[in-house]
Amino acid sequence: HLMCKHLLFVRCCGVYDMLRDVFLKFRDEFLDESALPLKKGNAFSSYATNDAKKIIYDALDRPDLKAKVSVGQGRWAEVPWIGIFNPEITNSAQDGIYIVYLFSADLKKVYLCQGQGVTSVEKEFGKDQNNELRRRNELIRSRVPEHETSYSNGLVELGGKTPRAKSYEPAVAYFKEYDLYNLPENTQLESDLKEIINLGGVEETTINEAN
Repeated sequence: HLMCKHLLFVRCCGVYDMLRDVFLKFRDEFLDESALPLKKGNAFSSYATNDAKKIIYDALDRPDLKAKVSVGQGRWAEVPWIGIFNPEITNSAQDGIYIVYLFSADLKKVYLCQGQGVTSVEKEFGKDQNNELRRRNELIRSRVPEHETSYSNGLVELGGKTPRAKSYEPAVAYFKEYDLYNLPENTQLESDLKEIINLGGVEETTINEAN
C-alpha cells in the first residue's frame, strides 16, 4: 500500500524520473501543449530541455555521450525527438550519425532509431538527398548486421506533414517501434537503448561520410 501511495504521489505531482516516464509525459501532454504558442519559459519545454535531458543521461550511464531533447525552437516541432550524440562525430542532428527517439506526430508511437543527419546531406545533394540517405542507410546496415536480430528496416511512420518532419523518415537505417499506450517496463527500455548504442550506433566506423 505504501508503494501504491508513492506511485500515486509521483504521478499527481508530476515527478517523472525514468525513461519510461519521459515517454509517458510526452504522450500525455505534448499535443495539448503544442496547440498553444511556444513561449519563452514554457513549463513543458523547460521540462524537456532540462529534466528529461538529465533522465536520458542517467539512463545512458555514458558520460562520453551527449543528449538533446527537442520540442521545437520558436514554434513547436511536429515530430519531437530525443537525440544521443558522440561529440567525436557530431554534436547536432544536422550531420553525422546518432541514436534518436522519434515520436510520431499523433504521439501514439515512439521509435528508437539509428539515425543520420539530414541537413548536411540536403545541402550537398539537394533533391537527390533521399537517395543518398537510403544509400548511407544500406551502408550502415551492412556494417552492423547484428541489428537484424532486434530491429526493423524500412521507413518509420511518423505521420508528419511538414517537410522537416517528413525528412526524418528516410534518414533511419533501422529502428524499434514502441506503442506509447503499451510500453515495455523501464528496465527493457533502458536495455534496448544500451543495446543500440553497443551495436555501434554512435561510432565513427559505422559510416563513411564521403563514400
